[in-house]
Amino acid sequence: MGYERLFVPFMSEEIGERSLRPALELASIFDSDIEAVYVQPDSSPAHYYALQTQVVQTRKLVREWEEERERYAAELKDRFDELCTESLSTSEDASGENGIDCAWKKLVGRPQTILGHAARCCDLAVIGRPDTDNAALERDYVHSILFESGHPVFLCSRDSPHDLQAPALVAWNGSMEAARALSASLPFLQLATNAIVLTIGHVPAGAPSSEVACGYLKSHGVRADHHTVSQELGHPEQTIEEFAKREGTELLVMGAYSHSRLKEFLLGGVTKYIIESSDLTVFMAH
Repeated sequence: MGYERLFVPFMSEEIGERSLRPALELASIFDSDIEAVYVQPDSSPAHYYALQTQVVQTRKLVREWEEERERYAAELKDRFDELCTESLSTSEDASGENGIDCAWKKLVGRPQTILGHAARCCDLAVIGRPDTDNAALERDYVHSILFESGHPVFLCSRDSPHDLQAPALVAWNGSMEAARALSASLPFLQLATNAIVLTIGHVPAGAPSSEVACGYLKSHGVRADHHTVSQELGHPEQTIEEFAKREGTELLVMGAYSHSRLKEFLLGGVTKYIIESSDLTVFMAH
């Protein structure tokens, strides 16, 4: 079991590099191929059409804008090729082969919609944590892939690469989302020295306990133990982050938006905090 195809959103040089570098590292570990996608906006800026009485000038501006966006797409493709060549040239085995196929795809449409659709035929999306300068837009990319692809997301910390053999933390609340994340992350958890299944408070009646989740991991060859902490210790997201730091874990596995996305957006919640404010490397599934 592994990840045959990794998905990388390459919407700018910055997010592309932050996502592609860890994806290349994971590809060498899991013997994966990589598909990078750039979604080119399908409409020209409105101000290019504002000069309704100056038809010739408007057409000229539109043509210039179209040429510019094609130039931008070409520059991103060149940078993608450079990063792949740079990484693969240093990771070849003794036979001179690396076995990683890096593919580039340019699509046209609304990025916040198309990215999620494009990731549906990949096993795992690898995304660098949103940059503070473009955080809102890049979070939209994360949400699109998380909600629309049907596949998990590996959200890399800004300190990547991290040690995949370090202990891993599983945030467990017994939900379907947590169960999807648990099973989908098995290739990572099997690499870790051990996995800690953490429950804050109690799981809902009838849902598997952290002990049951721990047993599931052990049946797949993962060294695991479980912990339960009181919900009265503070906000769950802060408890998770503090626990991860104290135990020296480098990967957090969790279900995303077990509550409704609207409720988390309005009231705050674990997923919202982990995506927006934490710097943990996290494997999440919805």
